[in-house]
Amino acid sequence: MKYSIFAVSVIFSIALSLGSASADFDTDKKNCRINIFDPRANFVIPACTNLIVSGRFSGQRLARLYEIRGMTYQFSDQYDKAIEDFDQVIGLTPDRDFIYFLRGRSYESLGNPDQARKNYKKSYDLGGRTEKLLKKLQKYDILP
Repeated sequence: MKYSIFAVSVIFSIALSLGSASADFDTDKKNCRINIFDPRANFVIPACTNLIVSGRFSGQRLARLYEIRGMTYQFSDQYDKAIEDFDQVIGLTPDRDFIYFLRGRSYESLGNPDQARKNYKKSYDLGGRTEKLLKKLQKYDILP
């Protein structure tokens, strides 16, 4: 009888924790969003990290999680971490011109103009034509 009560309590605990994990997953999905006016790094970064390590995402969806977390790192002046996440995005989706622009901004913020220049140029080569990118290309004198 002791063992059956123990078994029931273990099964109940597992069921509760699975329900909690699902609730946490849903909360993480809600919190892993970018808002340039309120990046809420204290919510966004852990939520995105949980989703990334969950193993439930791959390809473009996983790249989007890294992108959101990388942008949040960038908004929070954590440029090294932003670059690491942008590297992951590029590894998953190498033709996204905007990611090279973002990575260039992080390198520029870290005082690495050579890497910034390379990333801005790559963004342009992939089709990036935003006003901000064109200003960076003019600044570094690399407009074609």
